[in-house]
Amino acid sequence: MWSWPVLSGEQKKAEENYKDKPAAQPILEYLTCVRELNNCHNEERAIELIDKHSFDMACVPTHLRRHTRVWEQALVRMPLQGVLTNIRAMTRSNFLSSEGAPVLVKLINILRDPIALRASNLDPLEILVALAQAEVGWKLPDRGVPNHKETIKKRVPQYTLHSSVLQELRNMLATSLTFVPKMTPVKMVVCVDTRNSLTDESFGCWGLSISRSLSVTLLSLLHAGADIRLVTMTPEGPAPIALGVLDTIESVSARLEALPRSTQVIDPSKLLTWVRQSHGKVDLVLLATHSTNPVEDRTGLWAQMEQFRADQNNVKFVYWALHCKKVHPEIRNPGNPNMLDIAGFSSDAKRIMQAFAKDCF
Repeated sequence: MWSWPVLSGEQKKAEENYKDKPAAQPILEYLTCVRELNNCHNEERAIELIDKHSFDMACVPTHLRRHTRVWEQALVRMPLQGVLTNIRAMTRSNFLSSEGAPVLVKLINILRDPIALRASNLDPLEILVALAQAEVGWKLPDRGVPNHKETIKKRVPQYTLHSSVLQELRNMLATSLTFVPKMTPVKMVVCVDTRNSLTDESFGCWGLSISRSLSVTLLSLLHAGADIRLVTMTPEGPAPIALGVLDTIESVSARLEALPRSTQVIDPSKLLTWVRQSHGKVDLVLLATHSTNPVEDRTGLWAQMEQFRADQNNVKFVYWALHCKKVHPEIRNPGNPNMLDIAGFSSDAKRIMQAFAKDCF
């Protein structure tokens, strides 16, 4: 059940205008219960209202959220996305620290439910973000935190999240890969730049390594039905990196981190030349890198993309700088709609690439 903010004056006006209409009575009763819940200070009465009208925590006012039983009652009615979002709030209230705590037991049961996970349509990247934030205790990075973020710092839990929650989130992430919906087939070539450390964090999600970001993204695409050729550039040319649906997030992350460190800037035009000569029709070429690096031959890259268009090959090129807030200077050609720059990491990265590859924007 969902709710919306209604001012008391508007409620009274609605009740007056529709009090004689039988069809409106369930809605009027619901509005009355919302108003009562917002003004309720009795734990038992709040639980009765939550149970009767299937309110979740989005409807529960702040002053009632300090009660354990209110969380127990509302948690099972909450969408799974909302459950992940509220783990920090439950940790701040010290509901998830002690073995056997009632809210902890309820939460673990929810996270273990594969039926709920499938029904939620959660993307693995959304779970990854929740997990990565929980693993670092929702702390902010030590550097680059301006003073105006003091209010955010105050929201960091002072209590420790029980390790069982982290383990269940990891299990949930692994399971979610098998529930990724199939997409229109996409043929991709993904090149990983190894000039910088892939263990550095992804901008936009403190505590999440670049290798882990890439691993979950690539495995999600693979389970969705994408045909992916994963490579890294060497002086001799592109070298393949093993990737398959039987791989785990951990195994792919370890494989990426073990790649030899490169000393050369990747020339995207040479990558595209190799793609044209070796692969023919490709939907998307992705160059995943640590940060914005000076591309030695940007005009050559642009020329290669124009040649693809002249050959009636609608290949897309994405430059993904995972450690950056902004790609500067731009790698893409502003006049070529088949080129895209992405800076940092977000849970929408995979969806953006899928949509871009299939001309959805």
